[in-house]
Amino acid sequence: MGEFLTEVSRTILKQLGGNHFLAMTGARVITCTDKSILFNLPRNMSHADRFEVILDADDTYTVKFLSTRRAEPIIYKSSGLYFDMLQGEFTRITGMHTKLF
Repeated sequence: MGEFLTEVSRTILKQLGGNHFLAMTGARVITCTDKSILFNLPRNMSHADRFEVILDADDTYTVKFLSTRRAEPIIYKSSGLYFDMLQGEFTRITGMHTKLF
């Protein structure tokens, strides 16, 4: 997994919870760029099958919950999120927890 991740995508994954995030949610990294990371998601309450986190110019993040099965691919989009808000936003939209309590 780690050999193809860029520095930014590695940081985003770490801020989401790293391997704990991947194990708890069943998400799989599809691809990454120098400013984003895209995950494939299992079934969840939002019906999104993709999750993208994009680093914005002002060091905040934009998250997109996407569906490859719908006419309108963006189910939910939120901008201006700080790193400590990523896990909460993910849980709020998908209903999936990113860590053990």
